[in-house]
Amino acid sequence: MAGWGAMQTQGFNVFRLSRIVAALSATSAPIVFTFAVLQAAGNPDVLAQALGLQILAQLAALLVSGPLIDRLNRKWFLVAMQAAAGTTWACFAVVLLAGDPPGAVFPAFGGLTGLVSGLNGPATQSVLSHLVAREELKSKLADLRIALNTVSVIAPVAAGILLGVAPAGAVVLGLAAANLASALQLLRLPAMKAERPAVVARTADAGRGPLLPAWFWAAVAGTALMNVLWAGYYQLNGPVILRDTSTAPELAWGIASAALGAGMVLGGIVFKRVTFAKPRSTPLLLLAGKALPLAVLGLWPHPALLAFAAFCTGVMLEAFVVNFHAQLQLGVPGHFLGTAYSLDAFVGMALMPAGYALAASGSLDRAGSQLAAAGVTAFLALAAWFAVRMARDAGKVPERV
Repeated sequence: MAGWGAMQTQGFNVFRLSRIVAALSATSAPIVFTFAVLQAAGNPDVLAQALGLQILAQLAALLVSGPLIDRLNRKWFLVAMQAAAGTTWACFAVVLLAGDPPGAVFPAFGGLTGLVSGLNGPATQSVLSHLVAREELKSKLADLRIALNTVSVIAPVAAGILLGVAPAGAVVLGLAAANLASALQLLRLPAMKAERPAVVARTADAGRGPLLPAWFWAAVAGTALMNVLWAGYYQLNGPVILRDTSTAPELAWGIASAALGAGMVLGGIVFKRVTFAKPRSTPLLLLAGKALPLAVLGLWPHPALLAFAAFCTGVMLEAFVVNFHAQLQLGVPGHFLGTAYSLDAFVGMALMPAGYALAASGSLDRAGSQLAAAGVTAFLALAAWFAVRMARDAGKVPERV
């Protein structure tokens, strides 16, 4: 048993280091790709095409990534996807450094990066329960997310600075190096079976119910609808409102984004040790905090107040994320976790364009629209909490972590 515990600790440490290195690329990639395309193509339409194909390819990959990871060797799938990401970015860097690439190159690379991201996401999310003992899963998950959220605060700023002093191709080459280094680190992972014996035993004890229980679908539906409003009335409307009300909108939005990430870091630290009596349902109530920045943008979009609201939202959002992922990995059989994560990501991403369209419609004045979105967000958090509490099959596996 001591040997197995030491192997688990080593496996988690290897995985965490790999994810941190990969996060240097993943959290910088949006800003690097955007400005690399704008600098090389000089045409916003090309950027729109590239980002559109990136989303479509990611959604298509999510449809197959979960079943693939659940049926293939997890370790080698992770290594292959991380190496594929590094190779894709390396090829893009070569094209940029060679100079004067044709416009069709950028949508093609957008599609490739989206494809690899869609295949890689569920794989990295579903592996933790194969590396960590049940009683340590929530704590280790929080440790991992604290590290990744810290990187998400620092790396985009560093990427922006580098883009100002170095060619975009050179910065993209750095993204490739980070992904390839992550792949090499993953080679040190221990072999992972399809599912742990403890999970099999719990599944057998729970009976022959559905592998994805009702509480999962209730939580996914509720969070997906909230993400629709967040995409439209925060991610889209936020920069637009600051452009009209702030003298330095780029700085104000950057500070708000950093504040959200910093709040998530603090949330991970706090809720690593906080245990809810109903960890599948209670944290959903905290998602009502996503209404705060929406309301601030409608009533008084002062940069300092928006940053404070984003920080508070980050703390509450992380409380939900840590508990949701822990409960998912504890309550779903290991051989079905990849599918669960791919479905969760697909539903959330597929509905985001509806949020953009809804926010762009402008059926109400700005303040009215933002306050309506804030109110509906709070209502959806309450509705999702109620739906999960009413999901009786949640009781088949003890909720307390």
